[in-house]
Amino acid sequence: MKKHYLAIGAITATTLLAGCDLGDMIGLNNSSEKSEHTTSQSNQSSNKNTSDNDNNNTQQDSNKSSNDNNQQENKTNSNVDNLSQAEKVALALNDPSVSDYAINANELRNHSYLEQGNVSKIHKNIDTYKLASMDYPINGSPSGMVFYSASPSRGAFVTVIGVSNDKVLVAGTQYDANYQQLRDNGKELDVSTLYDKYNNSDYEEIAKQIVFAGSQRSLNTDSDESSSTEKVTRANVIDKVEDYEGHQLDTETYTYKEPEQDENGDWGFSILDKNGDLVGSYIVTSDGIVTKYDEHGDPID
Repeated sequence: MKKHYLAIGAITATTLLAGCDLGDMIGLNNSSEKSEHTTSQSNQSSNKNTSDNDNNNTQQDSNKSSNDNNQQENKTNSNVDNLSQAEKVALALNDPSVSDYAINANELRNHSYLEQGNVSKIHKNIDTYKLASMDYPINGSPSGMVFYSASPSRGAFVTVIGVSNDKVLVAGTQYDANYQQLRDNGKELDVSTLYDKYNNSDYEEIAKQIVFAGSQRSLNTDSDESSSTEKVTRANVIDKVEDYEGHQLDTETYTYKEPEQDENGDWGFSILDKNGDLVGSYIVTSDGIVTKYDEHGDPID
């Protein structure tokens, strides 16, 4: 009987010890799982915070870049708005695309240009580039664009330069043309694009070599100078003839040839009807005296 109780006691003690070991193991496992779960949550939270910070930094960088771009664009627009007519023309003369139609910026820097004659090309000196305001309108031109004839001309044609708030047109023509025809025989350039490309050049110095003369002079303080004492040039010879006639030349009925200068410094050009037949001519002496001739070369009173 005693042996029976001892056996039962031994079994009970063994069971209790086993139960304690099992409980400890379960407790350790639960603690380990809880720790791993907590660590996982902590890592996820850390990763989320890192991702949020990265996104915030990216957005801040994007906003800064956008603000910098807006500030640069506003600065460029402000600089373009403050450009003078001469500075806009100077920027355009830096563009290689206009060299066939006008004296370019490099030629003004070097004070020498290449005149493209009908037969040969001649190097000539140049210190100033004169722009004479064109009094007659150019059909189809942008609102606010002012047109000038440039002297000296690149070749046997008139260099026409149009300037507005945002455009510069440089073209060559031998007749009165509308705006589309000038575009077809020249280059229309955007002022903002020109500024972006050439604002680091010496365009301001080039602008000092561009002077407004001829018809534009009537807008200046020295407008009391009479046209008869003004030097006759290719740019203003038409103005002299129109002053003589008292009206603009009738380009709808007649074609007026490009003015040419003789060895005495006098300027002349022929008048043709629409069939191409000679009907007359004008001679303007170097001191501004105008004489009109009929088709036979006889003076007309």
